[in-house]
Amino acid sequence: MPSRISTKNDIDSCIGLRVNIRNHILRSGHCSIAPLCSAIEKKIHPTKQTEPLSPFNFKKSTAPLQAQREAHISLGAMGEASTIPTGSLLEEVCLVACVLSLFVLTRLLWPHFKFEYPPLHSAMEGVGGFMAMVIAAILIHVDREAGTGGLPWIALGLLSMGLLDAFHAMASPGNGFVLLHSAAGLVGSFLAALIWLPQSARFTYLTRNWILKGLIAGSIGFGLWALLFRETLPAMVQHGTFTSAAITINVTSGVLFFAAAARLLLEFQNCSKQGHCVFVGMATLFGFAHLMFPFSALWDATWWLWHLLRLTAYIWVLQWVVRGYQRTFSNLKAALVERNHAEAVKHEAERLYRTLFEQSPDGVLLIDPETALPIMFNATAHRHLTSIT
Repeated sequence: MPSRISTKNDIDSCIGLRVNIRNHILRSGHCSIAPLCSAIEKKIHPTKQTEPLSPFNFKKSTAPLQAQREAHISLGAMGEASTIPTGSLLEEVCLVACVLSLFVLTRLLWPHFKFEYPPLHSAMEGVGGFMAMVIAAILIHVDREAGTGGLPWIALGLLSMGLLDAFHAMASPGNGFVLLHSAAGLVGSFLAALIWLPQSARFTYLTRNWILKGLIAGSIGFGLWALLFRETLPAMVQHGTFTSAAITINVTSGVLFFAAAARLLLEFQNCSKQGHCVFVGMATLFGFAHLMFPFSALWDATWWLWHLLRLTAYIWVLQWVVRGYQRTFSNLKAALVERNHAEAVKHEAERLYRTLFEQSPDGVLLIDPETALPIMFNATAHRHLTSIT
């Protein structure tokens, strides 16, 4: 091990070195270090030209930590990387045109189509509700870790929709059947439209946490009430057609979803956040699904079409979320590999430096550039100092 100067005699011996050696040390801050550092650098990177290693400039690499932070941020941004297809106003117009075309074709080709199959409906609503809760859970987790602007409101809306849709999937036709669907759309669209709130008026995480608990309790409570006490609920279907209350609720939900889509599209155009683009498509499909409600009847072609639109929106967003998580895990894995490699290089450099420092045939003396006092020297330098004194 290199010797450390700690006694008064050692300090006096060092200060008593010849003037030319002392002046050289004071000018450069080290003695015979450059050849050693060059040898170390050539040993580690034979072809790479970098700054020579020394005790004064050798630092632990911060690149792996930066890579980990970037990987975490990519999770918080939920896919803002360029690997997600870039959305634009033109793409939203194409989406609207496709949905309207499907609606017109359905009305023209199957005006009297009826397909009453409750198990299929329950499966679609159950799968959609489950996907909504999964997406909401991921978005809420991301918001707690990194914050995502207005997306927490989208997450809360999806969570309430998922819970109510799950109860809707368990309900049989009758009182509460249509009401559960209508309530899910109204609550989800209202929360999604809250992204229009200015930044200063948005709630803190603590307040959103209370809202989260309240929404979960309220959604579960209403769902249980609709299943267990159906006779106390107002009828949403009379003589095979939807009531004005049901139509009003769904039209309002559609308008609110389009309002949320407009805000998300505006933010996407301003800052190109790919997550906003994905949720623009989701909110647009939800909006069309609820606006098609007045033109449909139980089990007809239009009724199945808007169910399919909602399921498509859930699948679209879920696959995007899964891809974002896969990218994040891949980035974290690469960062860990890079970190381990940097640690190995660091330890090897330290080992080589210490070996060359201790076994060098030349005397090596390190001093503090601020105080001009020696702080470390090898055995050769110690012998030279001893011989001088």
